[in-house]
Amino acid sequence: MTGINIIEKQLALEDKDKVESIRKKYNYNTSSHTFASLYIWRKTMGEILCIGDDFYTVKCESKGKNAWFFPCGEEQKQKSFVEKSIKNKDFYLCYMRDEDKKFLEENFKNKFLITEIESDNEYIYDREAFEKLEGRKYAALRNHIRRAERDNELAVELISKNKINDVINIIKDWEKLKTEDGSIENTDEIPSIKLIKNFDALSVYGIIVKVNEEPFAVVAGFPISEDTFDMCLAKQKSNLSGLSVFAKHQFVVNLDKKYKFINAEEDLGIDGLRIMKKQMQPIGQIKMYDGRLLSDD
Repeated sequence: MTGINIIEKQLALEDKDKVESIRKKYNYNTSSHTFASLYIWRKTMGEILCIGDDFYTVKCESKGKNAWFFPCGEEQKQKSFVEKSIKNKDFYLCYMRDEDKKFLEENFKNKFLITEIESDNEYIYDREAFEKLEGRKYAALRNHIRRAERDNELAVELISKNKINDVINIIKDWEKLKTEDGSIENTDEIPSIKLIKNFDALSVYGIIVKVNEEPFAVVAGFPISEDTFDMCLAKQKSNLSGLSVFAKHQFVVNLDKKYKFINAEEDLGIDGLRIMKKQMQPIGQIKMYDGRLLSDD
């Protein structure tokens, strides 16, 4: 396809080890390019995996007929892929980090219009700080947790195979709630259920919060690197004051101590989600860019 020996295929669980070994080798430590994220969103986003030795990328039909995740792999193979692809005028790159932006600017000068996509930026948190919640800037979060504990009888359990149906029921109730409040266009029900149904294969860790003995809220995710964990799933049966913060805090409290950072992914441009993610006091963001091929005219 591009002068590289590439196989195009539907993403399957059997691809996990190869995708993850390439991603980790080239330090692509973003949620967007993890196998788990790609796998659970593959049908919703219309993804096709293109993979070879020391190289992979993903075609993303939901973003356009010739839209691609920025390729991960050996630099010469990245160049070869882009050189071949820019022969198509509708070529489009998405989910690019600062390093990828620099790569395009240095190797394909004046070929792309590069734009930061704020809704795709990934929020990063200091795990220890969020666990301790010390100091003035965390006062609002501490108040949320106290309110949840005061108003409800709460218990926390780790997700296990025999808890999967409880999690799926929470996800489905959350989607019903979104339908009622008119925000269903941002549904992630299918990817969320895919994540939980592949609990072991995707190395998922998470917690369930019981309210008055009823499984009521879930927070879950998967490892990105040796020191960073993705928190991609956070839902509850209905809106209970303070419960969302309580659940996220318990997720972090129970997480393996080797993880120093939490990646809470993007805010999708949703005002309420952005406010919540900022209230959690991120220490930074991984900025994401799109690259549109400029016309030669």
